[in-house]
Amino acid sequence: MSQRTLAKLGFFHFGSQDQSDPVESLQTSLQETSKSETLDDTLLVLPEAFNAQNGYDAPGKRVDFRMAQLLKKLSGDFNVGFVAGLLEESDGERPYNSAYLIDGDVCERLSRKMQYDGSCNYQVSGNCDSPRLHRGVYVAALICMDAAGFNANCQTERHKALLGLLESCRTVPKVLCVPAHFTGYDTSGVALTWSSRASVVIANSWCQQPSVIRRMGTKPTSFQGSENAVRLAVFAA
Repeated sequence: MSQRTLAKLGFFHFGSQDQSDPVESLQTSLQETSKSETLDDTLLVLPEAFNAQNGYDAPGKRVDFRMAQLLKKLSGDFNVGFVAGLLEESDGERPYNSAYLIDGDVCERLSRKMQYDGSCNYQVSGNCDSPRLHRGVYVAALICMDAAGFNANCQTERHKALLGLLESCRTVPKVLCVPAHFTGYDTSGVALTWSSRASVVIANSWCQQPSVIRRMGTKPTSFQGSENAVRLAVFAA
């Protein structure tokens, strides 16, 4: 895997009703995108609980705890890095809801979901936010409603700390990655709420709310619908 500076940001919008095989769906979309665009040195955000086969809200979902290894292989095949929302085994009755940076041999947890959405899919976690400098970009993650709860005028201690870490990077490019299953939030509005000094990428897995890229200081671009799609943007505005 190349260690060149990341050049592009993107998301995988998982809009199809058939979510029985997330890896195959992602691979198909990557293959289609590669026909017209170069994927090299891209950081691609994947939706929340991407290893929940059959979909986030499906009563018959199965969790594939091998997903990180499968994504590491795809990362090598397409020369692309991922920030993926994954349900992660825990000592409790339910898994943790985590975000992982996966890029070649790199597999590092960036965050866990701290707010509860009523889905019974996971157990809430304490704060373990661990943004990191990766290939010339400072990469942070919050999962779904953890990012939607941001208020610029009344910040939680968690959000203050995360913003402080982002601001401390000064001129280094910064991106907040949001693996999500947003159904009730305006995703473009969520992206605009955060500081314009960082890019924001929201990867959603519900057809009626878009996935969004908002590069530093620019208006959001989005994709919405009942199809799967990879969308990319050059990192620099």
